[in-house]
Amino acid sequence: MINLTVRSKKDIVKELDHLAKIKGVDRSQILRELIQRGLEEEKLWTAVDLYKRGETMEYVANLTHVNLWDLIEFMHKHNITQNFDTEQELLLYAKILEKDYPELSKKILDL
Repeated sequence: MINLTVRSKKDIVKELDHLAKIKGVDRSQILRELIQRGLEEEKLWTAVDLYKRGETMEYVANLTHVNLWDLIEFMHKHNITQNFDTEQELLLYAKILEKDYPELSKKILDL
């Protein structure tokens, strides 16, 4: 692991220590968990922002290193409307399915 130094307000450190005590772990463990969760959520929100600017769902998922299905679920959970381009979506689904279901992928492309 790499060391990371962060300056913070006293009340935040106090809350971190309190949470660490409740969970029976040290402050570093709590911080690692919070950073990981926050990073995952920030990647999803960044993907949504890029998608709203007109990028494809597949592109933003790849760019932000999020799972495409997680992005779709996240958008659904937050009632974010998808820009629906039928041709683009068919190509995306065909690509996703081609490895495990090549026949289905071909049928989608034939639509």
